[in-house]
Amino acid sequence: MNRSLIKFSLVALSVAGLAACASTKPPSTKLATPAPATPLDDYKPRVAEATQDLPLAVHAEGLSPNQQRALLAFSANWAESENEIEVKSPTNVGDPVAARRMADAVGAYLQQSGVPAGRIRLATYDAMGAEHPVVVVSFRRLTAVLNDCSKTWDNLTKTKNNTVSTQFGCSVSSNIALMIDNPADLQHPTQVDPADASRRQLVLTKYRNGQVTSSTTDSQASGAVTSK
Repeated sequence: MNRSLIKFSLVALSVAGLAACASTKPPSTKLATPAPATPLDDYKPRVAEATQDLPLAVHAEGLSPNQQRALLAFSANWAESENEIEVKSPTNVGDPVAARRMADAVGAYLQQSGVPAGRIRLATYDAMGAEHPVVVVSFRRLTAVLNDCSKTWDNLTKTKNNTVSTQFGCSVSSNIALMIDNPADLQHPTQVDPADASRRQLVLTKYRNGQVTSSTTDSQASGAVTSK
């Protein structure tokens, strides 16, 4: 083989290699981030655990009427929680017997309010000689963590591009989170009770027979506006 043919072959192989490099794109290692479905998805409320405390002053005569009302409201809030209630009695105080008696009265009243005895845990804490010690009643509960909607507002007068503001949806999401009674609903749907098959069949039967399907009117459900 002469030298000219060898040079031509080498040049042809080099050109083919360069063409292959130019036509083959290197694989991309960067993953594309999908855009949110709606602007509201940028400000989804988060859920976190927080401690709800109720301090009750120690009274030698036991729970006062105001403390009983506070405990009743406290137990109603606890009803949506799956955690136990902790009743902490103060130690290192002037009258430890009265403090312990107060903690026992709190536990008994919680049971009267519907809290099972197995969900109440008694504990102590060092009050360090406080002049007015308190019995602390607490439990862990879920709470909605709201977004700070006071940051980075756009110029709302610039509408030529027909785009939404960077803060669009923040206030709406925060207001909805505040109105939800049980923050656990933000994590998963509320469990639905099974349908009443017998009631459904009764209504369908009345409907097919042309009868009234609603319940009978209760006299206690009626109301009137007094003029006095």
